[in-house]
Amino acid sequence: MSIDSNPTRAQFDAQVLPFLQGCESVLGHARTGVYCNAPTIDRALAAGVGAYFWQHDWGSAGRIHDAAHLHQRAIDTDKVDGIGIDLNTIRKNYYGQWSAHEHTSVSSGGAGVTQQAAGAEGARPEQILDGVSQSAGDPGALFGGADHLIGRVTGLADRAIGLAGRLAGRIG
Repeated sequence: MSIDSNPTRAQFDAQVLPFLQGCESVLGHARTGVYCNAPTIDRALAAGVGAYFWQHDWGSAGRIHDAAHLHQRAIDTDKVDGIGIDLNTIRKNYYGQWSAHEHTSVSSGGAGVTQQAAGAEGARPEQILDGVSQSAGDPGALFGGADHLIGRVTGLADRAIGLAGRLAGRIG
């Protein structure tokens, strides 16, 4: 959930907190990540909302919060093929990412989240994605089935490799 601002305490209490509580009521606490500054991380932790934090620096006064899983350290200062990019630092081993070895499944009530090693089941990536599509809220209804998602991810990976190659050519 993006809090791309520097909210005051009153704004946090009146707007941000109810927004995050509403998100958690649907997603569950364990699936709620917040993009915000250091003071907002303080307030979210005190209120018990947000499981993951991606910190931006606006309003952080140079402080990098100990609870930040990710830190956005540069915005549009570097470019790839003329397009501004953000640079982030991963600060914690697990920051809410999906991996090839784990997948998230949500109970039918949407309240619980379990991590399950895919390798233990011998599941293929498309089976994992199909399992995710069966979760609460049915992401498949928004993003399509496993084949569609695999095609999209493959296409994005190909574009990233191409951009990285062009960047390497310009640097080297």
